[in-house]
Amino acid sequence: MSVTPVKTAVNSALRSHDTPAMTKHMSSLNRYREVLQQLQGTWDNLSLLSQLSGTGTDMSETRHAFGQVTTDVLDSLAAETLNKTVTAISAKAQVAVDIVVRNLFERTADIGFLATDNKLSDFLDKHLAGLADDEDCLLLQQRFAEYVKKYSVYFNVILLDSNGHVLVQLDDHNPVQASADPLIKEALHSNAPYIEVFRHSIWCPMPPAA
Repeated sequence: MSVTPVKTAVNSALRSHDTPAMTKHMSSLNRYREVLQQLQGTWDNLSLLSQLSGTGTDMSETRHAFGQVTTDVLDSLAAETLNKTVTAISAKAQVAVDIVVRNLFERTADIGFLATDNKLSDFLDKHLAGLADDEDCLLLQQRFAEYVKKYSVYFNVILLDSNGHVLVQLDDHNPVQASADPLIKEALHSNAPYIEVFRHSIWCPMPPAA
Protein backbone atom coordinates (compact mmCIF):
# COMPACT_ATOMS: atom_id res chain seq x y z
CA MET A 1 0.00 0.00 0.00
CA SER A 2 1.38 3.43 -0.94
CA VAL A 3 1.82 6.34 1.45
CA THR A 4 -0.91 8.49 -0.14
CA PRO A 5 -3.97 6.38 0.87
CA VAL A 6 -2.66 6.06 4.43
CA LYS A 7 -2.00 9.80 4.73
CA THR A 8 -5.40 10.58 3.23
CA ALA A 9 -7.11 8.28 5.72
CA VAL A 10 -5.26 9.80 8.67
CA ASN A 11 -5.90 13.31 7.39
CA SER A 12 -9.63 12.64 7.00
CA ALA A 13 -9.82 11.11 10.48
CA LEU A 14 -8.16 14.11 12.10
CA ARG A 15 -10.04 16.71 10.12
CA SER A 16 -13.35 15.04 10.90
CA HIS A 17 -12.87 16.35 14.43
CA ASP A 18 -13.37 19.94 15.50
CA THR A 19 -10.06 21.69 14.73
CA PRO A 20 -10.60 24.53 17.25
CA ALA A 21 -11.19 21.89 19.92
CA MET A 22 -7.86 20.30 19.06
CA THR A 23 -5.91 23.56 19.31
CA LYS A 24 -6.10 23.50 23.10
CA HIS A 25 -3.91 20.40 23.00
CA MET A 26 -1.24 22.14 20.88
CA SER A 27 1.24 23.27 23.55
CA SER A 28 3.44 25.32 21.20
CA LEU A 29 0.39 27.12 19.82
CA ASN A 30 -0.83 27.93 23.32
CA ARG A 31 2.53 29.48 24.18
CA TYR A 32 2.34 31.79 21.15
CA ARG A 33 -1.27 32.62 21.99
CA GLU A 34 -0.26 33.77 25.48
CA VAL A 35 2.47 36.03 24.09
CA LEU A 36 0.14 37.53 21.48
CA GLN A 37 -2.57 38.07 24.06
CA GLN A 38 -0.10 40.02 26.17
CA LEU A 39 0.74 42.17 23.15
CA GLN A 40 -2.96 42.60 22.46
CA GLY A 41 -3.38 43.79 26.04
CA THR A 42 -0.64 46.37 25.46
CA TRP A 43 -2.46 47.69 22.37
CA ASP A 44 -5.68 47.87 24.38
CA ASN A 45 -3.94 49.98 27.02
CA LEU A 46 -2.39 52.26 24.39
CA SER A 47 -5.77 52.73 22.73
CA LEU A 48 -7.35 53.63 26.06
CA LEU A 49 -4.54 56.07 26.91
CA SER A 50 -4.89 57.78 23.53
CA GLN A 51 -8.56 58.34 24.20
CA LEU A 52 -7.94 59.68 27.70
CA SER A 53 -5.08 61.97 26.64
CA GLY A 54 -7.29 63.85 24.24
CA THR A 55 -4.51 64.14 21.69
CA GLY A 56 -6.84 63.09 18.92
CA THR A 57 -4.86 59.99 18.18
CA ASP A 58 -7.18 57.08 17.46
CA MET A 59 -5.47 53.74 17.85
CA SER A 60 -8.61 51.61 17.66
CA GLU A 61 -7.99 50.70 14.02
CA THR A 62 -4.40 49.71 14.79
CA ARG A 63 -5.60 47.62 17.75
CA HIS A 64 -8.24 45.96 15.56
CA ALA A 65 -5.69 45.27 12.82
CA PHE A 66 -3.31 43.70 15.33
CA GLY A 67 -6.14 41.51 16.62
CA GLN A 68 -6.87 40.32 13.08
CA VAL A 69 -3.19 39.59 12.48
CA THR A 70 -3.09 37.64 15.75
CA THR A 71 -6.06 35.53 14.65
CA ASP A 72 -4.51 34.85 11.24
CA VAL A 73 -1.16 33.90 12.78
CA LEU A 74 -2.76 31.50 15.27
CA ASP A 75 -4.90 29.93 12.55
CA SER A 76 -1.84 29.40 10.37
CA LEU A 77 0.12 27.92 13.26
CA ALA A 78 -2.79 25.59 14.07
CA ALA A 79 -2.98 24.43 10.45
CA GLU A 80 0.76 23.87 10.26
CA THR A 81 0.79 21.96 13.56
CA LEU A 82 -2.06 19.78 12.32
CA ASN A 83 -0.25 19.11 9.03
CA LYS A 84 2.93 18.11 10.88
CA THR A 85 0.90 15.80 13.11
CA VAL A 86 -0.77 14.21 10.08
CA THR A 87 2.64 13.64 8.47
CA ALA A 88 4.08 12.08 11.63
CA ILE A 89 1.08 9.81 12.22
CA SER A 90 0.94 8.86 8.54
CA ALA A 91 4.55 7.70 8.66
CA LYS A 92 3.86 5.52 11.69
CA ALA A 93 0.65 4.18 10.15
CA GLN A 94 2.51 3.35 6.94
CA VAL A 95 5.08 1.34 8.89
CA ALA A 96 2.26 -0.61 10.58
CA VAL A 97 0.56 -1.29 7.23
CA ASP A 98 3.84 -2.38 5.64
CA ILE A 99 4.46 -4.83 8.50
CA VAL A 100 1.02 -6.39 8.04
CA VAL A 101 1.35 -6.60 4.24
CA ARG A 102 4.83 -8.10 4.46
CA ASN A 103 3.66 -10.57 7.09
CA LEU A 104 0.75 -11.71 4.92
CA PHE A 105 3.04 -12.07 1.91
CA GLU A 106 5.48 -14.18 3.91
CA ARG A 107 2.66 -16.37 5.28
CA THR A 108 1.40 -16.97 1.73
CA ALA A 109 4.92 -18.02 0.74
CA ASP A 110 5.07 -20.40 3.71
CA ILE A 111 1.88 -22.13 2.55
CA GLY A 112 3.45 -22.55 -0.88
CA PHE A 113 6.53 -24.17 0.64
CA LEU A 114 4.39 -26.56 2.68
CA ALA A 115 2.22 -27.45 -0.31
CA THR A 116 5.29 -28.54 -2.27
CA ASP A 117 7.05 -30.25 0.64
CA ASN A 118 8.00 -33.78 -0.41
CA LYS A 119 7.48 -35.25 3.05
CA LEU A 120 3.97 -33.86 3.15
CA SER A 121 3.07 -35.13 -0.32
CA ASP A 122 4.60 -38.53 0.46
CA PHE A 123 2.42 -38.77 3.55
CA LEU A 124 -0.68 -37.95 1.53
CA ASP A 125 0.20 -40.64 -1.00
CA LYS A 126 0.50 -43.20 1.79
CA HIS A 127 -2.73 -41.98 3.37
CA LEU A 128 -4.65 -42.33 0.10
CA ALA A 129 -3.21 -45.82 -0.28
CA GLY A 130 -4.26 -46.68 3.27
CA LEU A 131 -0.66 -47.23 4.34
CA ALA A 132 -0.09 -44.24 6.67
CA ASP A 133 0.43 -45.22 10.31
CA ASP A 134 1.13 -43.50 13.62
CA GLU A 135 4.84 -43.33 12.93
CA ASP A 136 4.18 -41.48 9.68
CA CYS A 137 1.98 -39.01 11.57
CA LEU A 138 4.71 -38.49 14.15
CA LEU A 139 7.31 -37.84 11.46
CA LEU A 140 5.03 -35.27 9.80
CA GLN A 141 4.44 -33.58 13.14
CA GLN A 142 8.19 -33.28 13.51
CA ARG A 143 8.31 -31.73 10.05
CA PHE A 144 5.66 -29.21 11.09
CA ALA A 145 7.67 -28.48 14.24
CA GLU A 146 10.68 -27.62 12.08
CA TYR A 147 8.61 -25.03 10.21
CA VAL A 148 7.24 -23.51 13.39
CA LYS A 149 10.74 -23.35 14.87
CA LYS A 150 11.91 -21.32 11.88
CA TYR A 151 8.77 -19.17 11.64
CA SER A 152 7.65 -18.49 15.18
CA VAL A 153 4.42 -16.74 14.15
CA TYR A 154 2.66 -20.12 13.98
CA PHE A 155 1.28 -22.04 16.94
CA ASN A 156 -0.22 -24.89 14.95
CA VAL A 157 -0.05 -26.48 11.49
CA ILE A 158 -2.96 -28.65 10.31
CA LEU A 159 -3.20 -31.04 7.36
CA LEU A 160 -6.75 -31.83 6.22
CA ASP A 161 -8.24 -34.17 3.69
CA SER A 162 -10.73 -32.99 1.08
CA ASN A 163 -13.63 -33.74 3.46
CA GLY A 164 -12.30 -31.53 6.23
CA HIS A 165 -10.96 -34.31 8.45
CA VAL A 166 -7.76 -33.56 10.32
CA LEU A 167 -5.04 -35.96 9.24
CA VAL A 168 -2.12 -34.53 11.17
CA GLN A 169 -1.66 -31.42 13.27
CA LEU A 170 1.21 -30.12 15.32
CA ASP A 171 -0.84 -29.18 18.38
CA ASP A 172 -1.97 -32.38 20.10
CA HIS A 173 -4.11 -30.33 22.48
CA ASN A 174 -6.31 -28.93 19.73
CA PRO A 175 -9.57 -30.92 20.05
CA VAL A 176 -10.76 -30.26 16.48
CA GLN A 177 -10.82 -33.43 14.37
CA ALA A 178 -13.09 -32.38 11.51
CA SER A 179 -14.85 -29.35 10.09
CA ALA A 180 -17.42 -28.46 7.47
CA ASP A 181 -15.94 -25.00 6.97
CA PRO A 182 -16.97 -23.71 3.50
CA LEU A 183 -13.36 -22.67 2.97
CA ILE A 184 -12.54 -26.28 2.07
CA LYS A 185 -15.09 -26.40 -0.72
CA GLU A 186 -14.05 -22.97 -1.92
CA ALA A 187 -10.39 -24.01 -2.08
CA LEU A 188 -11.21 -27.23 -3.95
CA HIS A 189 -13.30 -25.48 -6.61
CA SER A 190 -11.36 -22.24 -6.99
CA ASN A 191 -9.04 -21.49 -9.89
CA ALA A 192 -7.10 -19.04 -7.72
CA PRO A 193 -3.57 -20.04 -6.69
CA TYR A 194 -4.63 -19.80 -3.02
CA ILE A 195 -7.54 -18.72 -0.84
CA GLU A 196 -7.27 -16.17 1.94
CA VAL A 197 -9.76 -15.49 4.72
CA PHE A 198 -9.70 -13.32 7.82
CA ARG A 199 -12.22 -14.59 10.34
CA HIS A 200 -12.62 -17.00 13.20
CA SER A 201 -12.02 -20.63 12.30
CA ILE A 202 -13.04 -23.74 14.19
CA TRP A 203 -9.59 -25.14 13.42
CA CYS A 204 -8.00 -22.44 15.54
CA PRO A 205 -9.79 -22.07 18.89
CA MET A 206 -9.12 -18.80 20.61
CA PRO A 207 -6.01 -19.02 22.83
CA PRO A 208 -6.47 -18.30 26.55
CA ALA A 209 -6.32 -14.63 27.47
CA ALA A 210 -2.97 -13.44 28.79
